[in-house]
Amino acid sequence: MHDLAALDDAIITRLKASATVFRQVETLDSEEDLLDSKLPPASAFVLIGRGQFSPPIGHSNYQEGTLDVSVFVVARNVRGKGAARKESAGAYELITAAGDALLGFQPDAGNGALYLVSIASVLVDKVSAIYEIIFRFDISEES
Repeated sequence: MHDLAALDDAIITRLKASATVFRQVETLDSEEDLLDSKLPPASAFVLIGRGQFSPPIGHSNYQEGTLDVSVFVVARNVRGKGAARKESAGAYELITAAGDALLGFQPDAGNGALYLVSIASVLVDKVSAIYEIIFRFDISEES
């Protein structure tokens, strides 16, 4: 089985190094954590999940599959210009930064690079908007 903790660490490290617009980059334990109204703006939270794997064929230990990685970005506004204090980047800038950091990134030398699956708004309230960016990569490994 793929080392999910190492994958999570690699993605967090990549986002921190490549996307300087984020004030905070952390692992998310579950999607329920997004309901915390104290999430800081210009943050990114990573959640690994939704994998699909084919069963090994015959007596082989070879297995193929895909693994989705969700990056949730928290923004106070869409363009980043609306706030008089200009305290944080807007959703567009954060989504672009996450894409620039992760598209084509190969977190494990033996597997494929991350590619974009979807971008969706998952929560919008009076304080902030949270967008989910789903990246996927293909995995092939000997178990």
